[in-house]
Amino acid sequence: MGVELICVRLRMCFEDDPDAEMTQIDLWKSYQGTFLTYTATHPHLIAGDFIKNVSNTFSGASAQVAGQNKYVIRGIKPRVVPVDYRGRELLRCRWRLEANDANSELPTIFAYADGKECGQFFPNGPSLLEHILSQHLQVHRKRPTPMEGEKSQSLNGSLKLFDFPAGEANANYDCAWSTCLHSTAHEVVSKPWVKRALLARHVETHLPDGNASSNAKNKHNVEPDPHKQPSSSRWTWLNTMMDEANDAAGVPLGACLVMRNIARGISKMAPESTAQKEALEKTQVDGVAEDVKREDGEQQPKEATSGKALLMRRVFGPVKERVFYAMAYNSVLKDYLAMLLKVVAQGGA
Repeated sequence: MGVELICVRLRMCFEDDPDAEMTQIDLWKSYQGTFLTYTATHPHLIAGDFIKNVSNTFSGASAQVAGQNKYVIRGIKPRVVPVDYRGRELLRCRWRLEANDANSELPTIFAYADGKECGQFFPNGPSLLEHILSQHLQVHRKRPTPMEGEKSQSLNGSLKLFDFPAGEANANYDCAWSTCLHSTAHEVVSKPWVKRALLARHVETHLPDGNASSNAKNKHNVEPDPHKQPSSSRWTWLNTMMDEANDAAGVPLGACLVMRNIARGISKMAPESTAQKEALEKTQVDGVAEDVKREDGEQQPKEATSGKALLMRRVFGPVKERVFYAMAYNSVLKDYLAMLLKVVAQGGA
């Protein structure tokens, strides 16, 4: 392993702290464990050269003897979150490991890395997602076709690049991210491999959004108040009126059913019918261009630009985010709202 690369990696994982210290043996074991897989092609530095390299990388770091037979490096400490060579924080894989996993035995200098989680770091959400799918769930990328070439295999976080049907015999349907216990094993689907695709969609919810439109999607997110004491409850529901059987009732249920019926009515409109044309005219907003592209920038399929799909987007597009919010926080209406969103999606919105 080159000396220059070791200096870069040291700065990625450590920072200056004149009051901190760590034993040289811990630092040395961490270095060996980090680059263990590269030993065959890039032999390790000897311990003395490595410790000298630490002092050269950090001007305030020095090798000292603290007490009897205790050799330490004073002046550096492990970063809370490692950074890349540009100073941007890396993302840690928090996938739980099995007791017999080889990675769980590797030495580490990070206090939170107890061997129960993967602990590898990645620059962004898409690269971390690919790691989880390929290394932990055994879902690999599709091979590039002669027509598509390598261009279509670029890392853009799209799940369509992964071959979910392959390796279905040894499939895993359980999420092992940190303390998550979500499973898709009991989902009712047309084909077994769809369960793994649903699990991959779930895994994406644990990762940062790397899409260019993430700022627009997250505009309704509320930053937590650092001065507010955490609630003892794990989740707070914003439920509406219920009847004696604890089912949805009242105006909220009525509003949800009305929206569902409107969506069904739009879906059943005959193409180019008078009713459809009149509805399109009434919902047209002057000076606003119609959105005929998907969020990933690709062109919508032909059926998605039909009059029915256009009308569905005009009617439900402005309220779609609020419907998702209500579905997430209202356990009473969530099934009714899910049915509404399903009809809207089938209609092209």
